[in-house]
Amino acid sequence: MELSQRERLMIGLALFCGAILISIKGYPALIASYENRKESIQSVEFDIADEKRLYQRGSYWEDARNVAEENLDKLYLQIFSGETLATIEASIQSEIVKHARSSGIIINSTRLAESFENRHWLMVKQELSFRTLEPNNSVEFLRKLETSSPKLRVTGFSFDKNNNQYVGSITVVGFARAIVRDSAV
Repeated sequence: MELSQRERLMIGLALFCGAILISIKGYPALIASYENRKESIQSVEFDIADEKRLYQRGSYWEDARNVAEENLDKLYLQIFSGETLATIEASIQSEIVKHARSSGIIINSTRLAESFENRHWLMVKQELSFRTLEPNNSVEFLRKLETSSPKLRVTGFSFDKNNNQYVGSITVVGFARAIVRDSAV
């Protein structure tokens, strides 16, 4: 069957309209699809690069975590612990007295300990007056306080000669984690 001139013209016009429609609608859709695919590929490439970088930095972060945990362990060796404020204060006072006795220092009097709490930390301040027959005993006492564990810090110190003995006063602080008070009790 042969097509007439008019049928050929209609088919040609339909093909022409189809070509225009495809070029108007199809080509931009094809370009958009290509761009979306290109962006998706770039996103996957960036993700792969990030994963590689994180994998390479994994040992760094593991080492950093180990150092932080080691530092935390060292910190806990330097602070006092106890269930109540009174036990922490007693621990600090006991540690000071122990170092004083081993240094040849005689404790005359102690003031009541003062405590200060800030951001989950507790600082306990203890003041003492002492005497000794040898001035070098006080140097040994200070040295022992400096190297003590848990750590004691000297914040005040005075020392005078009185007759045939030496007298002085010292202010020492120790630190502890703040005691969590149970609100249900």
